[in-house]
Amino acid sequence: MKKIRLAIIMFLTLSLLMSTTAFAATASSGSTKGVTVLEEVSSVDDFGDMYVFVKVRNDNNVNCAVYMNALALKSSGKTIEEASSSTIYMVPGETYALVAAFKNAADATNYDYDLVVDKRLDINDYTPAGDCINASFADNGKGTVDIYASNSSAYTIEADAMIIFYKDNQPVDFVEVCLTNDSDGLLSPGEKTTATVGTTASYDSSLLLCTGIR
Repeated sequence: MKKIRLAIIMFLTLSLLMSTTAFAATASSGSTKGVTVLEEVSSVDDFGDMYVFVKVRNDNNVNCAVYMNALALKSSGKTIEEASSSTIYMVPGETYALVAAFKNAADATNYDYDLVVDKRLDINDYTPAGDCINASFADNGKGTVDIYASNSSAYTIEADAMIIFYKDNQPVDFVEVCLTNDSDGLLSPGEKTTATVGTTASYDSSLLLCTGIR
């Protein structure tokens, strides 16, 4: 059971973009079926919505699918609300983040979660395409980051990028954006795209993560 780090913050959600003005972090480690937890943070915004953010890495030598089932808990351990993240499909060595959102957890004081890992992907599953994305970014140090990405594969893919902002080695904000030039949300073979994201949080470094499927 994890203790929620309370923060007076505002969450803004626009399309596929989620931006926060503050996070409070707790160091974490551990592995589930070869998927390693690198970081986790929790926070509660001004509206009582709670978010759990977990950065993970696929340390298997095979592709896998990963998602998170999370619980918002009272101090007594009673469950207030359940939430799950979206599923990410990861190539070996890929790092990305899972996010679970709780809309009715204003009274929560703790949280817990489990990672669900599937290493036996079949023909009905998506194929991870994180290794099909060539991406770089430029951070102006003043809250604006430009992302430059291209599809280096022979496949049409769906691609997402996440910028995590850090202060004193602790996450203080993240922004996720779909890498596309069209409303279909896809990148054709060889296609290039750019995206600009930003934060109002005080930070001293930033990190780019990418994931995709085909």
